[in-house]
Amino acid sequence: TYLFKLKRGNAKPVPVPFEGVVPELVRTARESSSDGYRARMVAYQISQTCEDCEGYRLNAVARNVFIDGMSFNEFMAMPIEEAFVWVRKRRADWIKLKQFEEIVTGLDQRLEFVDEVGLGYLNLQREYSTLSGGESQRVRLATQLGMGLVGVIYVLDEPSIGLHPHDNEKLIQTLLELRDRGNAVVVVEHDEDTMKQADTLIELGPGAGIEGGHLTFSGTPEACMASKSSRTGPYLSGRLTVMKNSPTRLNEDRFLKIHKASEHNLREVDATFPVGSLTCVTGVSGSGKSTLVNGILANAAAFKLNRAKTIAGKHQKITGLEHFVQVVRVDQSPIGRSPRSNPRNLHKAF
Repeated sequence: TYLFKLKRGNAKPVPVPFEGVVPELVRTARESSSDGYRARMVAYQISQTCEDCEGYRLNAVARNVFIDGMSFNEFMAMPIEEAFVWVRKRRADWIKLKQFEEIVTGLDQRLEFVDEVGLGYLNLQREYSTLSGGESQRVRLATQLGMGLVGVIYVLDEPSIGLHPHDNEKLIQTLLELRDRGNAVVVVEHDEDTMKQADTLIELGPGAGIEGGHLTFSGTPEACMASKSSRTGPYLSGRLTVMKNSPTRLNEDRFLKIHKASEHNLREVDATFPVGSLTCVTGVSGSGKSTLVNGILANAAAFKLNRAKTIAGKHQKITGLEHFVQVVRVDQSPIGRSPRSNPRNLHKAF
């Protein structure tokens, strides 16, 4: 293979030996010490299913081992709640074999804990990196439940962030179970339901920054609601509420629309976003919010508008991108080595 390269000051092409794109990518990945250069090389790679193992990472011999008519790849394709029921029905017979007793018991307990925190709909073969924030958080909590530790202090910083109220109930029950096992659970939280379930509520204030730093209340949630010094109590009791007082803006002329989104948990979803409005996407954990917005819309828009080497999730098409000149993505990824802020330079977008 030859690469025709123009010499400086000479318009005639001169053949230069070139090893080829694939060998260069492989060699660069092995030899380069630059993280930036390696990141650019990743843009040339596409993740796809292996034709030989069909994505199960097992050879043909391993894929043809069956237990009660069930192969390993068929078991891994099952939702966790179904897999738990399948294992539970056979546990009594399997634990009679002493060499399998520990394995079967451990598998049964792990599936039970993950199903208990509300993740039974996930497939066992689902990659951890594709889980939403709420799902990954509950997987970690299920791991702690499975370890069965006692006398441990669990410190959680706003675990309800990004969770739907439906998922928040399951999170609270998991925290209460950790407490009931003899552990101390300390939670930094603003969520009303979580605060009401606390055994002790500690409030710092009364304001922020130089106006804070004082202990304004310590006691039960009921006492907090009746306290005159607490700023949280009136809102917990319902005496004070936060109401929206701004009109809703809606542009009925221009729309950004995603057609037939089918990545991960999405099932041929059509979503319409009005142009010129602030739109929020809500739903229970794992319903496809991040997949729809980040995995499909943001990646497709960046590919078309920013010429980024991003690959969007499965969808039919996106209409309405002609109304925009650039996409700016602001997330919680650290801008450098410090994760303390996520600033974004927006001047190019306007």
